[in-house]
Amino acid sequence: MNKSTKTDIRHRLWELLHRTNALLVKYADVKLLKENGISYQQFLVLLMMDRIGTAATGSQIADMLDRNPNTLSMIIDRMMDGGLVRRARDMEDRRCVRIVMTPKGKSKLKKTIESGWSIIEQLAESFTEDELQTFASLTEKLMAQTFKVLVPPKVVKRAASSYTNTSANK
Repeated sequence: MNKSTKTDIRHRLWELLHRTNALLVKYADVKLLKENGISYQQFLVLLMMDRIGTAATGSQIADMLDRNPNTLSMIIDRMMDGGLVRRARDMEDRRCVRIVMTPKGKSKLKKTIESGWSIIEQLAESFTEDELQTFASLTEKLMAQTFKVLVPPKVVKRAASSYTNTSANK
């Protein structure tokens, strides 16, 4: 394979990944909002809060979603307006504010997870189990390389810490 062919396939792959991600985010958002009354971003916040397993801080959620804390704060404000979450002072450290999922938020999360699984199943039905396993392995490899090449070390450490803390809390 010559250099031009290698470059062409890399560019094609990058474009396909980008376009697929854009389609998934755009149309999943439309479908989730229409079916469940919450946006894709709100769903992700609820999902991360559920993974953390306790009342989460905004910075924990922002780290897990790789979002700027100010951006996350705006999403949280809209979620509070919708009755999905509330802010609460940490009883041990009064300076710390935690985000707590309300019963309405828990209900929306459960319903949206069911809708999400339906989307995933529909998308995956054209692949064999072996193809899905290969795709998952290759995607994990690409994600690890992305962290290695593009993500600053302190962000990687914070993200890994958030994930580890999440796993321990479940």
